[in-house]
Amino acid sequence: MGSEKTGRLMRKQSFCRRKSKKYTIVVIFAAVVFLAAAAGTALCALYLSGRAKIENSAGQSIPNVEMLSDRQSAEDIRERSGLSAVRWQDDWVAIDGKVYSYDSRRINLLVLGVDKAGKMNPEPDFEKWLSGQTDAMFVVSIDPADKDVSIVGIPRNSMIEVDVYDGEGHVARTIFDQICLQYPYAGGAEHGLEKTAEAVSELLYGLPIHGAFAIGYEAVSKINDMAGGVDVVALESLDTPFGSYEKGESLHLEGEFVLAYVKVRDVNVIGSPTMRLERQKQYLTALADKMKDEIKKDPMLVARIYDAVSGYINTNIGVSEMVYLAAQAAGYQFGGENICLLEGEDRAVPIVRDGKETGDFYDDFYLDEDSLKETMIRIFYKEVKLEE
Repeated sequence: MGSEKTGRLMRKQSFCRRKSKKYTIVVIFAAVVFLAAAAGTALCALYLSGRAKIENSAGQSIPNVEMLSDRQSAEDIRERSGLSAVRWQDDWVAIDGKVYSYDSRRINLLVLGVDKAGKMNPEPDFEKWLSGQTDAMFVVSIDPADKDVSIVGIPRNSMIEVDVYDGEGHVARTIFDQICLQYPYAGGAEHGLEKTAEAVSELLYGLPIHGAFAIGYEAVSKINDMAGGVDVVALESLDTPFGSYEKGESLHLEGEFVLAYVKVRDVNVIGSPTMRLERQKQYLTALADKMKDEIKKDPMLVARIYDAVSGYINTNIGVSEMVYLAAQAAGYQFGGENICLLEGEDRAVPIVRDGKETGDFYDDFYLDEDSLKETMIRIFYKEVKLEE
């Protein structure tokens, strides 16, 4: 047992996890969704090509019905409704006496905030795993039919099975650890993006992921300032190298001060990643509103933002897909009620060195399965009305 804890300590020390305040990253959803808004007048061929690529990118996959569905509830509903196995659809799940069908129209994009200084590395790093942890994770789900956007915030310290890759790009071992480590342990770049998307999909019962973005934290200040800064009311008190604030204080976030609000947490406090996620949710809502207003006044703003931050982003989304997503996003409504943060429990795990506790701890997050299933049904499924 002691060797397992010591091994875990050695793995995480490679990321310089100190007792001092650790600085992390916010995902800028609005910047991603609206990056190519100016392309709304692009050629029809690009739009159609982008739509086809997006729709085909996740194949015909659907979430795992067996894991989501209540088997007894499904059998009771079939018997009561006179439904045969032939008529029961493959994507239907039964929970609490109701039937739901997966909404295959939705486009699910994974957006990662990477704790990485400078521009993103184009090539994977399988030697030192220094591509940066994904300290903010959001699934942005777009419903083109209802013009609806929902965002699912995934705690970066959610515990999963993480694959660690060797210098040749092969899985060397699998460890039970925080999901934020999958990106660097898969080398970052395109490979890390792909493997993190797979990990998130598995965490969400096999949810199809149609595309992914990874954003370095230096892009945050650039996007924020080009939008004119963002106003928020502080949700907690924090003292940071970028500036300090008190709970309830009205803040105008500009320059590096925005990082004080969306990037910093106090690792000495259990549950600090969850509280930071709440701040990120608040900030994303405010930024989305500000971006929409600024783009109405100056549609070319998005093109300038893209030029400024393109080196700080890696993605598997091409130009034609960007054009399609931008055209889709143009008429969408978005607010804080559209952001859902996954629930669970923070657990302090003592750090052990040489068989002795150091007095420090890891903050591990265990998702609540019932809450996760409820979130999946509410966002990604539609109720099926059966004839009694």
